[in-house]
Amino acid sequence: MSPIAKTILLGLALALPAALAGAQALEPVHVGIVPSTATGGLYIAKEKGYFQALGLDVELENVASASQMQAMLATNRIQVLGGAVTVGLINGIAGGLPAKIYYTLSQNPSGHVILLRPDLAGTVKTAADLKGRSLALNGRGTTDDYQAAEFLGSGGLSFDDVEIKIIPLPGMAAALENKGIDAAMMFPPLSTVAMGKKLGVRWAEPEDHLRVQPLLIAAGQFNTDWAKSKEKAARAFLEGIVKGTREYCEAYHGGANRPEVVKILAKYTTVHDPQLIERMEWGSSDPQGRIPTDSVMAFQKLELAEKQIETVLPIEQLVESAWVRAAAQKLGPFNLAHDDGKPGCR
Repeated sequence: MSPIAKTILLGLALALPAALAGAQALEPVHVGIVPSTATGGLYIAKEKGYFQALGLDVELENVASASQMQAMLATNRIQVLGGAVTVGLINGIAGGLPAKIYYTLSQNPSGHVILLRPDLAGTVKTAADLKGRSLALNGRGTTDDYQAAEFLGSGGLSFDDVEIKIIPLPGMAAALENKGIDAAMMFPPLSTVAMGKKLGVRWAEPEDHLRVQPLLIAAGQFNTDWAKSKEKAARAFLEGIVKGTREYCEAYHGGANRPEVVKILAKYTTVHDPQLIERMEWGSSDPQGRIPTDSVMAFQKLELAEKQIETVLPIEQLVESAWVRAAAQKLGPFNLAHDDGKPGCR
């Protein structure tokens, strides 16, 4: 063997243990997520190596709904849950679930829209005209409840004045086409596709009627036992999230990085068509990770009236705001390089 070859082999032999030690030093973090565009900050941080640079080995697991992940979070099978704010979360924490909200995943504007049957366009003009008619929701016990209640209230109505039909999002377009429902609250990409096929008419923006804004729609929840025992890793995760979310927000506003972010969303979300991602509305997030606590309290008050929860929990029991605030301060101020004037994600 030549002296040069021996030198190369020796170098590799010396480098390999160091590389293995570096890999072993990464702290594992398992994240359960309901895929959406507003999860972009997480995907960007994962794809671009931000978590790894912070000493984390982040593994993502897609789950159909946040409610399915509560047991996984409670048992520390996942340490972080990214999903809708629900009565299940509130009731779980009231019952001792070791969980809290640590950062904002999605808030309004979210792209939620109420589609109307095309044959009713011109007849049903305001929220008041929905009296006695049917409105489809994806489910109850989420902030969809709050948006629907606020919209109906703008016309002097309550849930008792309409027929609420629970229909999974993929079935709403067909229900509109078959006249099984009069209106449906949907969000991209399914609303985008339904409108493109003229199965529903864009009729109302429920978020225009929110009295408390912004509305926290989905949040990053930590297993609090894990956060306490692995505080360094938990804080590092928040730093990665905030960094990734700032890039998502830049793309949300049509920044120069939008093509790159579209590719990342097409890779990680359930929408794999970059052209559809470009056409559809993206959900807003917060480049500082700030948690709109007023809306969390307003949501609880509604669900208490609806008898979905037994008590309104104090915000300190539901939310940990200081850690994400510290992460944002560590990264410094955020200013959009390209501001298209669109509300949200700023």
